[in-house]
Amino acid sequence: MNLKAFFSAGLGIALIAVAAFGLACGANGVDAPAPKPRPTDECASFEQLMPRFTAALKSGRTEGLRVVVEKHLLVSSSGREDQAPPMNDVLRAIFQTLARFAALPPETGAAPGEVCAQNPPPVALAHPICEMRRSMDVLVHQAKGLDAVRTIDPLLRSVMLYILGRPPASPNTRHFEVAQVVSDMCQQTATCQLNDTLDLVIAMVAFAETDDGRAMMDRFAGIATDPALEPFLQDDGQMYGGENGIVALANLVMSTVQAMNDPSELDALPIDSLPKEMKPKLQAMVGDLKKMLDPTREPNILGPMKKVISCLRTADENSDLIRMVYRLGFEADLPEFNLANITGVVSGLRETDSRGTLLHLVGTLAQAVRSDEAAVDSAASVCRTLFSTKVAPGESQSPAELALPVIADLYSQNITGEALCAADTLLYGCAGGTAQPACEAAGP
Repeated sequence: MNLKAFFSAGLGIALIAVAAFGLACGANGVDAPAPKPRPTDECASFEQLMPRFTAALKSGRTEGLRVVVEKHLLVSSSGREDQAPPMNDVLRAIFQTLARFAALPPETGAAPGEVCAQNPPPVALAHPICEMRRSMDVLVHQAKGLDAVRTIDPLLRSVMLYILGRPPASPNTRHFEVAQVVSDMCQQTATCQLNDTLDLVIAMVAFAETDDGRAMMDRFAGIATDPALEPFLQDDGQMYGGENGIVALANLVMSTVQAMNDPSELDALPIDSLPKEMKPKLQAMVGDLKKMLDPTREPNILGPMKKVISCLRTADENSDLIRMVYRLGFEADLPEFNLANITGVVSGLRETDSRGTLLHLVGTLAQAVRSDEAAVDSAASVCRTLFSTKVAPGESQSPAELALPVIADLYSQNITGEALCAADTLLYGCAGGTAQPACEAAGP
């Protein structure tokens, strides 16, 4: 399969899916009007919308990823012709999920023949497709989610550069051990199951939608931005400062959670060893954790969290993921890994998405995937393959060595910004000629 055709078709299918299901509702929650006819030359082509992406396809810089996709992700892992390749099965699950959403009854208050109500119901009662459409309008068309994109893209790019040993993340030192940790966590073994992660996401989203969850997020933001925290974490003379100190603290917290059966066991966390001026905030945060990890809470968080921690510690015996975060945040001093910056963007996104649409959709989609065992296994297979550092017989490089440089390059080219512009144009640009701040932000 030609990679240009694969990516172009894949992105086109994804965008068409968003449009087909998303256009069920208009920007104000009502059915969208029919697009107004416009001259075809006013609608940008795919190459015009995503010039950096198409340039990367034409230049051959995506060859490594093409090899991994063609040899590993578009063939059945078992070699059986009646079993769908992992990537195909993931796409199947996406479209089946969207089809199930589309078959749901209209929102309460929707006009006859329409799906979405003009006055949206509470997010928990809203139609998933209507909420997707509303979030697209706010976060893409109005470009209010661009700050989050500007934070997430550099984060992911820095992780890739760290693995590849490129500046400024990690000059001259490769860290493919991190890639292998991720691959091992996707193994679908007795210790590591993607279902456990999905269960944790579902339960965490449910908690975050409560008053207790919102209060905990606000308190965490206060701790992350406290000026006393960062110098302490950098000071390797402190018990829990410096790289080894942070690793020790993280392992202590994970061990405590793994062993706990009662929330009161969190009182053993070493708050007194952290900056004294932060003690009141940290004590309040422990109180929040007690509520979150209460064994009687439903949906339960403690159970799946224990399983995810067990998987992480089995796959990452040297705490390479924790060391990476410390090195990127403190040694490389990358601003995108600054806790205050990350917290600020999350807070801003919460203010923009005051209905909590995105958070609720994350939980809804996680539940949909969780119910499809074949899709779970296929998603895990894609993850396991992309990050594997094991060289297959007859090949000279591992999938990670082939694919990750391509992904890092795409991130560095602001591909996400281009994709937002393409989605915005597909949904709005050719239908009304309104301003497109997402495209303006994507740049030339």
